[in-house]
Amino acid sequence: MSKAFAIPTWLACAIVLAFGYTTGLQLGKVSPYAARLEAEFGYGLAQVGVLTSLLTLFVAVSAAFVGRRVSRIGVTRSLKVSAVVMAIGAVLFGFVPEGGWLLAARTVEALGYVVAVIAAPAYLANAQSGRLRPVFLALWGSVVPIGFAASDTLASQLPASLSLANSFLVFAAPIAVLAMLVLLLRKDVAVPAAAKGDAAPAPSGDAGVAWILAVAFGCYVCLSIAFFAFLPTFAATRSGVSVSSGVVALFVPIGSFAAAFLLSILPRPAVLALAAAGFLGAAFSAPFMFAGASGNALAMITFAFFIGIAASAIIASVSVLTSSRDSSTRTLGAIAQFGGSAVLLGAPLAGFVIERFGWDVLAGGLAAIASLGFLIFLSRLARRRPLATAL
Repeated sequence: MSKAFAIPTWLACAIVLAFGYTTGLQLGKVSPYAARLEAEFGYGLAQVGVLTSLLTLFVAVSAAFVGRRVSRIGVTRSLKVSAVVMAIGAVLFGFVPEGGWLLAARTVEALGYVVAVIAAPAYLANAQSGRLRPVFLALWGSVVPIGFAASDTLASQLPASLSLANSFLVFAAPIAVLAMLVLLLRKDVAVPAAAKGDAAPAPSGDAGVAWILAVAFGCYVCLSIAFFAFLPTFAATRSGVSVSSGVVALFVPIGSFAAAFLLSILPRPAVLALAAAGFLGAAFSAPFMFAGASGNALAMITFAFFIGIAASAIIASVSVLTSSRDSSTRTLGAIAQFGGSAVLLGAPLAGFVIERFGWDVLAGGLAAIASLGFLIFLSRLARRRPLATAL
């Protein structure tokens, strides 16, 4: 592509972010049709569960490995491949429900997804977008909750008479369009020079720091999945719950947008304090969420809002706290690995705690996990130097 037709960096980042939202749409598209898959094609709940979680399973198993490969192949090249593969998988998913090949189509999507969740934020972390860089990364933290909300909304707007195949093809249309736009991106992104006022990077020998960020993100995912997976159950078993789980879930992306706004006006290193504040707010609100006969709606909303801030601040910190494109890409791979593992383990563990010990103990456990996330970032603030990675 000639320079005359080069896409501006901010627009390229907006395309990558929009592509991320369409990956979230694909992640959540199975759940709204679980009953129809069972009734029309005989898919059992276990099969529907596999279709739903297959994308995150691939992330949990291989994200760190994929992150290393992405840094070698190139961020933009990997992003383009992931976009094409996901689009192909999404289209195939719309053609094969009656033929029993949904698992194969979902596997194609999963192959693209595990690369996309590393390459896309790595692109945002390394693009020369100035002060918008942490903003774009903060918004990336809202990709999954907004994707799930969008999938539920889109499914509810489609006619009930529309076949499953055509319904899934409707879901495939946005990612097909965004994949074509991703293919227009420049060959690769340049590593930006340190912005004026940023702290100097720490020595690259601090190999454990990437895993510290990954553990912090794992804490966020555990908080999110343990809370939202069973919030409908809590509402169904308690009378007088005054707020729906869907409304509470909306406050996670609201928290992400709030983090993005704050990062647009605060100094870039302030991302550490923002992440710590997110976890601290979650820790203080968690013990009150299930109190009383009907729970505390304000505490639930507050908890959701602050974990949204924490998630976005963790992702945004990658652009501020890593010293090279290679280290940021590998760090994002580690973050994705821990996040995917937490998705798979968080819900079963939370269910066990509820059955064995009750809702109050779950609330205490969530407060403890949030406190761990707070301490992780508090310790980094106390050291008064940014993080570095050397995976």
